[in-house]
Amino acid sequence: MSWASPRLSAATAVMMPLSAVVPLSAVVPLAPVAAVAETPRARHVVLVDWDGIDPSYLGRASMPNLDALRRRGSLSFATGTYRAISNPNRASLATGAFPSTHHNAAYVYDPESNVITGQNRTVDAENIAESLTRQGRTIASAGWYIVENKGAYYGDPARLYTQESSCEGNSENAARIIRRQPVRSGSTVVTVPEVPAFLAVYCSEADTLGHAGGPRSPRLPALLARFDTYLGGIVQATRDAGTFDETAFVITSDHGMTAFSETMHDRLLARLAAAGFRAEIVFRGQSPRPETEVVLAENERAAAVYLRGSATGRRGELRRLFARTRQIARVHDRADLRRLHAAPSEGDFVLEARRPWSFVPPSAMPPEGTEKGAHATLAEMRVPLVVAGSGVPRRPPFAPRTIDVIPTISALLGAAPPAQADGRELWRRPTQGTNLPTSAR
Repeated sequence: MSWASPRLSAATAVMMPLSAVVPLSAVVPLAPVAAVAETPRARHVVLVDWDGIDPSYLGRASMPNLDALRRRGSLSFATGTYRAISNPNRASLATGAFPSTHHNAAYVYDPESNVITGQNRTVDAENIAESLTRQGRTIASAGWYIVENKGAYYGDPARLYTQESSCEGNSENAARIIRRQPVRSGSTVVTVPEVPAFLAVYCSEADTLGHAGGPRSPRLPALLARFDTYLGGIVQATRDAGTFDETAFVITSDHGMTAFSETMHDRLLARLAAAGFRAEIVFRGQSPRPETEVVLAENERAAAVYLRGSATGRRGELRRLFARTRQIARVHDRADLRRLHAAPSEGDFVLEARRPWSFVPPSAMPPEGTEKGAHATLAEMRVPLVVAGSGVPRRPPFAPRTIDVIPTISALLGAAPPAQADGRELWRRPTQGTNLPTSAR
């Protein structure tokens, strides 16, 4: 059996309004319903984080190990956080908090340094590794870099961090940790004193391949099949260690992937200039010119917009210009971004490109007739979520979000969630209602 199509029945998947890309339950209160516990509580949880797994990848390869886990739990589609960029989303996954709480953002303009910043690991919230170790639990990370030196440390058997250069290496380390076999952790070799309560595993190759060749890359099926083999090795390690029946498994991602093959870079700048704006599209690590009034911080299919000088008094005119640009699908203003719980550094507007358009310079475009992949918009906020094993109900969760994963893992282990978590347990039903940003309705 292979992964099912994204268009699943209600018995096997949760389909949310607006194509499941806007966090509807993220903006409404939760009903006081107790969490569901249908099997004994887990003693161990394994989180597998496959970077850049788009829902469209489901069904493109035979994945028997993932299917076996799904049959012990559920496959659904979770909503990530905005914008759909790796480190901000992984920070949300690790903390259970929105970017508006943990403040991690990427490809934004920093007025103090006058530079467009790239991705970073600054997180102003407690993560799951810090939370569990504070509560006396053991943890380990096999390449899940978001907790490196923040709850997980090289050479520390009770709070172990290991790092390899591939999914295969990280997965093998995870299996060795579960079997309590020696693993290399930086410059030392470590054997954990017990099977960790929480173990996170990270794999980056699907994201790398999706960027390079787009989400329809013919190389993806073989990669997904390898991922499944590595997952099978981790599951087998729990059987070897005698912990399989006490372990819950969570497999998810940070964002999806969308193809682009065109750029609006030059024509958008020309349109802004014709309207009397001194505008500039600026890239990571670069600084806008002093005279620039409209700074667009580019991230392929999205751009954060910052107004300076006289442009600050022409906000409405700019919004109308962007909204009338056919290559732009959505324009989010500050009120929209607050409703999406985006980081406060996201700017005056965020623009989203209409498929197959982008904001990248012509020199960075793929050859004619080919495509690249990118993420950052509402369209890439939807990711697969498999939850299975000890303590897990065999039915889909309610309107799942990636910020709900860590509160759920904490509950499965009988622990409190991280201190600043905004999420809920996945099987705690949200109340009805929504408050979508105007641009997403």
